[in-house]
This record gives sequence, C-alpha cells and structure tokens, in this order.
Amino acid sequence: MTAREFLARKTARGVLEELAIVSLPVNVMDIVARRSLLFEENANFPPMVFGAVFRGGDTFGLMVSKDCFSDHHRRFTIAHELGHYHLPDHLERLLPHGCDIAVSLAGNFRSSKDPFEIEADIFANELLMPEKLARPIMKSSAAGLPAVYALADACETSLSSAAVRYAALTDDPIAVLLTNNGVIEWVARSGALWQHPWARANRKKDWAPRGSATKQLANDIPRVHAGETATTSCLMCEWFADAPPAVEVQEDAVGLGSFGRVLTVLHAPDLPDVDDVVDSDVGDGDDPPDWRSAMRTYRLD
Repeated sequence: MTAREFLARKTARGVLEELAIVSLPVNVMDIVARRSLLFEENANFPPMVFGAVFRGGDTFGLMVSKDCFSDHHRRFTIAHELGHYHLPDHLERLLPHGCDIAVSLAGNFRSSKDPFEIEADIFANELLMPEKLARPIMKSSAAGLPAVYALADACETSLSSAAVRYAALTDDPIAVLLTNNGVIEWVARSGALWQHPWARANRKKDWAPRGSATKQLANDIPRVHAGETATTSCLMCEWFADAPPAVEVQEDAVGLGSFGRVLTVLHAPDLPDVDDVVDSDVGDGDDPPDWRSAMRTYRLD
C-alpha cells in the first residue's frame, strides 16, 4: 500500500469546512472537543514516540506525550492523531478488535514509514496549514527562510513542518533539508525544482557540503541548541551533483534547539526554467500526481 496523499488532504479540508474553520491558527483542541473525543497527556511513552489513539469503551480518544519538544510539536502530534481518527480505515487498522491503544509515529525519522503514518502526517500538515490560508502569508514574505518563519508563526507549527509546507506550495525553486550532525535525513523539493531531473536525486544519508552554512552549524552544537542561524551563497551543484555548474543558491540554515537538527532552505531565484536547459519532452515518467508537493518524504514535527 502507498500513502493516499490526495485522500489525506481532502479529508483534512473536509474537517475544516464542516467545522467552519476559516482563520489561523487552527485550534486542534477545539476539534477534539467538538468530536467528543477523550484526551490524555501521558509521560510513559517509549523514546521518540509522542502520540497514540485509544479506545475507552465505545468512545475513541487521543493521547499525547508530556515529552513533546515544544508546544508546536504537541499541536502537530494532536493533529496527526486526529488524522488517524478521521481517515478511512485507520482506526480499523490501528485498533482491531481486542486492542485498546495504538501508539503512532508522528514526526518519525525512519527511512521508511507505514503508509497510515504518512497519511496522518499529510492530514496534519493540511489541517494546520490549509492552502488557501497559507498562500497569502507566503506571498507577503521574502522567499526562503523568512517565508518559513512567517508560516510557522501564523500557523503555530514547527519550522520543519512549515518548511515542508512552504516547499509544497511555493512557485519558487526551493529545496528544504533536515540534517542531523551534518548528515541529511530528508529533502523536500518545490514543484519548480522537481521539474529538473537532477534535483530528484535522493540525498538521504549524504553529508552536507563541507563549506556550507549547514555544516558550520552542525559542527557547533551549542549554536544548534540556541536556535542560531547561518547564511551563505553557494552553487546548486554543491548540493545536487548534476545541477548546472553556474547556478547560485542562497542557503539559510537554522538550528532547531533541543531537537538537535539543522533545517536548511536552499533558494535558487536565477535557476533557468527546465525548458531552457533540457528538451521539453525530457522526463522519467514517474512524476508524482501532485508535482508541487514532490517530496516523497513527510517528516513533520
């Protein structure tokens, strides 16, 4: 089974429409209450697991760890569990007969993830940052990290979650990366970047370039924990080996505090259109259905 992205986003939009939610930030606890769901916070979750769905008699409920990294991480976890509640087949899969609780892997860094967990992440992403409300915020901000900050502030989400949403919606050639100790854990690409075949290379487990701002931060853990930023200009081919050699890119990197990762936004405003560098019929035939959100990984915390 593969994750049903269209269904997950459509379901989230349906919840927003049904409950007449038309402003930001989306109040996830209000949705919990209006769905008459039980809610608990618990300190006894396994390491790096932060949410669960459970059954209390004939009523379903959501459980959230007291060890969430931040209030924004907690909000995303609740939204993820709401995804499990609303999405078709999820409760039947997670809570079969005789099972009263199921932990889930919102914001997990595994190289592969259960499609149901990916769908719940996508649902949460759409619920907290609906397109029609997120786009005006992005357009009123400078491209790159400033737009990510603006989206995170308005939607009360983490920077990494906002960055993935930004990559999905922007018309600019953008790449967003998350690194741990200088090693790339995931890459999200905007549609304008995804059109270039060289940008589709999977860089998971690769090192950030030696002279990059990302690498500078990764080598200074106190700066990462302090949430400091670093900016530099570089060449796209330093990040994607087959990129045109002369394309400059702005690199903005920010430490994510106690989470220990570095979030990086690459913006290449002068990247030529794909038709200017390759024949118009070039393509590998595997473009995703919604090419604007061509990430193929959904790490959202």
